[in-house]
Amino acid sequence: MQHPETIPEKIQEKLKTVGLWDVNPLNLFRITWKNEAKETGGLYQAVPNFVEIPSELSGVPCRILAMAGKWFPTGCHKVGASFGCLAPRLVTGQFDATYHHAVWPSTGNYCRGGAFNSKLLAVDSVAILPAEMSKERFEWLSKIAGQVIATPGCESNVKEIFDKTWELKQDPSMMIFNQFAEMGNPLWHYNVTGYALSDLFENVKKPGQRLAGACFTSGSAGTMSAGDLLKERYPGMKLGVGEALQCPTILNNGFGGHRIEGIGDKHIPWIHNVKNTDMVIDIDDEDSLTERFSRDTARKLVDIAVIRLPKISNFTDFSPFERYENVSLRYVDHVGALGTPDMILLPGTKSTIADLRWLRERGLEAAILKEAAGGTLVFGVCGGYQMLGRSVSDPEGVEAAGLTELRGMGLLEMETVFHGEKVQRQTAGMFSGVEGMLAGLNELRYEGYEIHMGRSEAQMPALAGNGNVYGSYVHGIFDAPGIADEILKAICARRGVAFSALGTFDRAAYRERQYNLLADAVRAGLDMEFVYRVLRKEI
Repeated sequence: MQHPETIPEKIQEKLKTVGLWDVNPLNLFRITWKNEAKETGGLYQAVPNFVEIPSELSGVPCRILAMAGKWFPTGCHKVGASFGCLAPRLVTGQFDATYHHAVWPSTGNYCRGGAFNSKLLAVDSVAILPAEMSKERFEWLSKIAGQVIATPGCESNVKEIFDKTWELKQDPSMMIFNQFAEMGNPLWHYNVTGYALSDLFENVKKPGQRLAGACFTSGSAGTMSAGDLLKERYPGMKLGVGEALQCPTILNNGFGGHRIEGIGDKHIPWIHNVKNTDMVIDIDDEDSLTERFSRDTARKLVDIAVIRLPKISNFTDFSPFERYENVSLRYVDHVGALGTPDMILLPGTKSTIADLRWLRERGLEAAILKEAAGGTLVFGVCGGYQMLGRSVSDPEGVEAAGLTELRGMGLLEMETVFHGEKVQRQTAGMFSGVEGMLAGLNELRYEGYEIHMGRSEAQMPALAGNGNVYGSYVHGIFDAPGIADEILKAICARRGVAFSALGTFDRAAYRERQYNLLADAVRAGLDMEFVYRVLRKEI
């Protein structure tokens, strides 16, 4: 795995006809960072695959290299860490493939890697992961693992995985490969990932350059041991560990749900060598919102306030309203900033109950109720929609928010109950039967997607409510042509101002400008002449 070039020629010849994701035992010889970047027939190369982040994007003068795990079987390096746990038990006879089942508890990639290795080695496997992980992961695992178990919660709900693991452990045929405690995990990363990173640095460094530091995000903390090897080779470097700001366990013993898959699990794993860690880096899982959240937006002709929930998600739902010259879209998190907007938007959230409680404690619920009573348009999307009902209950502890039921805001006649199965679907249709302030939406087409755990009573297919309070489970509901216009026309009619005064918006021109900005950033970080030569098949 350190030196794949030593693999026998006979094996390498056979690999030339094998796909990277094929369920073929030969792919065990591709558990290395040095695979060629090919989906089929790839062999090995001296330098691991990597990308260099240009200063134009990073904003710092130093070179930043990121080693890519995409070209492992399963598309992730966890196939290596799980091999490092399973192989020693097999070769020492501790694991009997005719009797034992390999149990892979994980928030995603580790159980994928473990199930894949098990399949290649003719071992029966059990994959355990949170119910809120991606649909694609569950679909893929259903074809690879012997059994797939979904536990309540999201990326950071590891306790629920451990609870299920403990239950299975009572059966002696179930052998648990807990990545947070298995020494095969850090040993593999020390001996394989650490050496690969060192090889990468030595091959790309320029005269006078030194390795200043290495950063790893902590899920199981296995990759952190690669930093141990690097510190031995480069004593002056610093080692940083990243986690989600929404789940700041290392930073200040904090807990919470987040959307960064693969890290932040509400505990510090046994295998994390904390004495060798120099700093912790907390990453906001809505980091792309930083500029939106912090900017001081002056209130324009039409003023829209988005409630900045602590666990806000799917913020791009409201982007269509940003594109009008005389419409302000402000993110607010306290009563003083709310003011008297023309429209209040309650966004999606990763924890409806926790954020509803926060809304109440901050006094924002009372302020919203007051504005709604005065005729202000209030619109909730997904979790924000659920908050507008009579109650939100979680009898199965799906959200793990510490409460099983909470009174809603009572603005819509519905109740929401959380269940373990997540709703995930594309949706499209035509508005009909809409009453009240937004009756002008009738006969307009909409499209978007739903992704939520709770189910609500008395909901319309796309839009619920009347008067001046509405809600929808559909993310992207404002995107289709005419919908944002019609909502703003309703606001203008209430205000007694002309819709034309809001300024026109050329969607095609806006999209073209965004593509040009993206192209400029990519061009700045690539050797375009080399890219063109590849496209012309000159190399």
